Amino acid sequence: MQQSFLSISPSAANEKVLRIHYMEEKPENAKELIIFLHGFSQFWYAWKPYLEYFSNKGFHVVAPDMRGFNDSDKPDATASYDMKYLMSDILELMHHCGYSKAIIIGHDWGGSVVWELAEHHPEKIEAAIVVNSPHRGAYAANIRKKPLLNLSQTLRSRRMLLVMKTLSVIRWHYKSPVLLQARSTTTVPIHLVNSAWV
Repeated sequence: MQQSFLSISPSAANEKVLRIHYMEEKPENAKELIIFLHGFSQFWYAWKPYLEYFSNKGFHVVAPDMRGFNDSDKPDATASYDMKYLMSDILELMHHCGYSKAIIIGHDWGGSVVWELAEHHPEKIEAAIVVNSPHRGAYAANIRKKPLLNLSQTLRSRRMLLVMKTLSVIRWHYKSPVLLQARSTTTVPIHLVNSAWV
């Protein structure tokens, strides 16, 4: 496995160029690119067994430390962690690796980024796999249905509130507790895994 850094253009006028750390394994004649996005308080190493497994199956695998984590730069401005910049980091990483599409797998916070990429950039996503991360629309709908029952979870999940920005803006439709269906314009296959680490 090889470690590298990707330089990202500043997202704000007062920022310097950002360095995103990532680990990758690229077998000869790689089939496709798989990008693994870690959860909150984790880093690329959470995906190490999966990187080894899928690279042995012929995939080009990449696991970045998302901005603010581990060996990637940690911008001071809160606005630097806006979802549009997190998505842009992943799209730039995909382009840097020489691909126009990728399979994106995300756990927890990384799963939130996967949901947003699938909605806003479906043409770049071969498949989206989300592990233990509710879609913001389902999360918001559940909170609105039972606000007091969900208060303790909401307080523990303040970072999800940053993703949603406001409970009144929902671009996706909640269909059932098991299946979340994207808008009809989104053609990305989305796979949900709601269990402990496998």
